[in-house]
Amino acid sequence: PPPSFPLQAPPSSTASGSFTLLENRDWKPGAPGSWKPEAGSYYHSCHMPLTLTDVYSARRIIYRTLRPTALLQHALLQAETGLDIHVKHENHNPTTAFKVRGGLNLVGRLDRVAWRGVITATTGNHGQSIALACRLAGVPCTIAVPEGYNPDKDAAIRALGANIVEIGRDFDAA
Repeated sequence: PPPSFPLQAPPSSTASGSFTLLENRDWKPGAPGSWKPEAGSYYHSCHMPLTLTDVYSARRIIYRTLRPTALLQHALLQAETGLDIHVKHENHNPTTAFKVRGGLNLVGRLDRVAWRGVITATTGNHGQSIALACRLAGVPCTIAVPEGYNPDKDAAIRALGANIVEIGRDFDAA
C-alpha cells in the first residue's frame, strides 16, 4: 500500500472539519482537481513513489498488530504441478484479506490532531481494514458505502466498531 502524508483539504472537499478524510483514490500531481501536498490536518492515501525507508516504517507500524503472514508449502499443488509451490495465507489475517496492512499503516501514521475521527468510502475490504485499525487506535471511524452493498461486508465492518453510512448507488456516490 502507498504511504499517507499530510495534505490540506482541497477547496471542493466535502470532508467535515471533525474528521480526517482518507480518500482511496489515485492522486496525480498537477492533474485537474488535484491539490499540492502540504502540511495540514487532512490525509490522503495515494500512489506516490515508495522508498525503502517507507517500507521499513510501514513494517514497524504493521507488526505492532500483525505477525508476518505464513508462507506454506502446498502439497496438493506441488503434486499436481511438480513444482515447489508456497502459498501465502492472507486469509489468516484479522480481516481475512491483505488490505489490513494498509489500514494499520494509514491510521498508524495519523497525528494526534487527526485522531478526532476518520471517514472513508469503500465497497469492502478497505473498510474493514480502516475499521480495525481505528478500533485498535481508539479513533472514531465512519465508513461510507453504496446503498444495498454486500451484507456480509456490512456486518464485518460494523462488528469492528465503525459507523456505516449508506449513500448513493455506487462507490463514487458514496
